[in-house]
Amino acid sequence: MIQTVCIDISGLDMNRNPIGIAKCHYLNLNLKRDDACIRETPLFLPELQIQTAAIRIHKVVFSDYSVWKDHKNPVEQFPILKPLTSVLPEQHLREQYYRACSSLSDTSHNAYALHEFFDFWTCTCGSINWNNEKECHTCGKPKKWIQMNLEKKNLQKCYDAYLYEKQESP
Repeated sequence: MIQTVCIDISGLDMNRNPIGIAKCHYLNLNLKRDDACIRETPLFLPELQIQTAAIRIHKVVFSDYSVWKDHKNPVEQFPILKPLTSVLPEQHLREQYYRACSSLSDTSHNAYALHEFFDFWTCTCGSINWNNEKECHTCGKPKKWIQMNLEKKNLQKCYDAYLYEKQESP
């Protein structure tokens, strides 16, 4: 659980030149995984010329009093979620994937491509998971199941079986 977050906010002018840095400390947060933080907290910066800002998290304190510091290392950027259409442009295959998800009683939004990066993977529901997590922590879909069910050959085979079954039933 996260207790404290310390950030630096670098104010930038309209040409993205630095104007100044504001330091902020958010205390007693008690944040669990996936909790939102600081989204709706207004922040007043001293310079009127600031057009945009760059935020750097430089320290996080956890409930066990362990501390993470960035030591000016760049933070790993999470990739932008790719839509499922980027890996399954064929509508009939996407619909087959949705049918497979409904067989799991999965009611989550399956709009994204599975993606692996650094120590993480993103589920088709959009959640970010650790690589050692076998199932999505949000929707519960197993990672291996997603990989298998996003293979085009497998989807096409299942789709053909679906069409055959649909034609055979009165």
